[in-house]
Amino acid sequence: MRAALRSLLALALVVGFQLLAWGLVLGYLALGLLATAATVTGYATSPQPPLFVLLGAPAILAIARGVLG
Repeated sequence: MRAALRSLLALALVVGFQLLAWGLVLGYLALGLLATAATVTGYATSPQPPLFVLLGAPAILAIARGVLG
């Protein structure tokens, strides 16, 4: 009984960390898409760009490096 509970706890931890990792990845990609949209529309070139543009810029660069090689 104890071994079953221990393995269930381990499984729950693994699944929880995977969900957290995917949430971080998808959230960062969403920031990148927002920053891209703001750049395309010219909103990012305002005198004080919004915070998501500054946070999403590295995501855009990472995606561009992955696509362009």
